Amino acid sequence: MRSQRLTKDQCLLLLLPIFIILLMSSSSVWAANTITVTSPNGGEVWEQGSSQTIQWTYTGIPGVNVKIELYRSGAFNRLIVGRTPIGNEGSGSYTWTVPAGQKKDSRYKVKVSSTRSSSIYDMSNKQFTITSPQPVPSITVTSPNGEETWAAGSAQTIRWTYAGDPGASVRINLLKGGV
Repeated sequence: MRSQRLTKDQCLLLLLPIFIILLMSSSSVWAANTITVTSPNGGEVWEQGSSQTIQWTYTGIPGVNVKIELYRSGAFNRLIVGRTPIGNEGSGSYTWTVPAGQKKDSRYKVKVSSTRSSSIYDMSNKQFTITSPQPVPSITVTSPNGEETWAAGSAQTIRWTYAGDPGASVRINLLKGGV
């Protein structure tokens, strides 16, 4: 049995249809698979116990799920979620409730990575802050407290306490019978 050698032109003619099929089968074959964190991306302030939306964009097909991690001062701090859908049409998001006990700090970043390939990931560009919840501003009148009898035209002291920041000034109104 005699073997035949293919010429260079014959090889190119055999490979050309395969190349054309690959090129036409999907543009994602040639697109880079990337993930880009868009929020938090630096400067945000998130309160402990609050619900926050982590957002990202992606190109190509980096996988069907992502993993989201929290980093503090460049070191892994906690797993936010081990597996959540990547999203659709190039963007995704995940709503996270910041744990009430999460350490207050201004050096946090979020990392979003493909669960299919750990080399496809992105982190927040700059750091964001997790802080304690701000108290709801309130004012409590301590005097009069409802037990006093004041004579018309007399000078009286009105006292109150406050929590949080109710503002630089207060308005005092006299109500009769609660209205």
